Amino acid sequence: MIERQLTGKQISRREFLTFMGKALMVWVGGGVVGSISGKIFIEQTNIMLPDSPSASNQLKATALNTELEGEQAYFVPEGKFTKELFDKVRNSTYAIDTLTDRGIGSGTGWCAHKEGNNVYIVTNKHVTTLVDQPDAKIIGLNIWRPNIDRKKIAPLNVTVVTAGTDDIAILKCELSPEQAQAITPLAFQDNAEIKSNEKILIVGFPAEFRDITTDGINFLTLGNVATVEWNADKQTRIWYARGLSNDGSSGSPAVIPDEQGNPKVVGILFGGADVIVRENWREKRKQPIIGSITLSINPLIEYARKIQF
Repeated sequence: MIERQLTGKQISRREFLTFMGKALMVWVGGGVVGSISGKIFIEQTNIMLPDSPSASNQLKATALNTELEGEQAYFVPEGKFTKELFDKVRNSTYAIDTLTDRGIGSGTGWCAHKEGNNVYIVTNKHVTTLVDQPDAKIIGLNIWRPNIDRKKIAPLNVTVVTAGTDDIAILKCELSPEQAQAITPLAFQDNAEIKSNEKILIVGFPAEFRDITTDGINFLTLGNVATVEWNADKQTRIWYARGLSNDGSSGSPAVIPDEQGNPKVVGILFGGADVIVRENWREKRKQPIIGSITLSINPLIEYARKIQF
């Protein structure tokens, strides 16, 4: 396991902490959570990338307190959001289980780049640690595509690249040739212009629905962007859409069709909440929303590409 933390503080030199890690095999509930061996590197540099809001914007379990709890979400084609587009996103999106030194976390990630047997998965930083314990260190990892992969995948090697306090991470995973060949990266656009009322598709894997065998259930949202506002860094934008998310959805790709009808990722889900809809100052209903951010991940991917296992 290699973890690279790009921090925003100025330091006089690069600081390295290297030690030999022994093979790790941890059993939870009768199943292997992850197997990691080899060298562990922690590197700090003076690069700061404004990719996302801070880790304080964490995922809230909106499904537990809305009338939409447990409602099945079959994919229904609508306009340019075709079943073919959905399947392409689905085939390139992973459920993620992380084992840390303080517990187990979960989330979603999507493949943005591939070189040989190395795949580059985009997710939230808090997926690689723990929501309530951001100092937790990842020591094991499983990725898989529910109902596609026959079993969970423990990568041969993993590098985690993050940027300061920004809630985004790149997982550089070395897979077997067969596993890597099955993955097609999704096209993405950094700093895309998202407008209110624009329709988006978000595909992810809420933790409690991951074992459902019916294809297309409970891991998608197709809704309109409600509001768009500037992030605190004044360089990226946060936008909110009507839709449902839950624990395990963090890191889900937010997708629109390109001119050819192929999927293009323009954002990443970082959290969810309920908002109160009022009419004449009276509460009418609660509306679940999801929060996403515009992408700025090319620098992180380029940095990860230079790292050798």
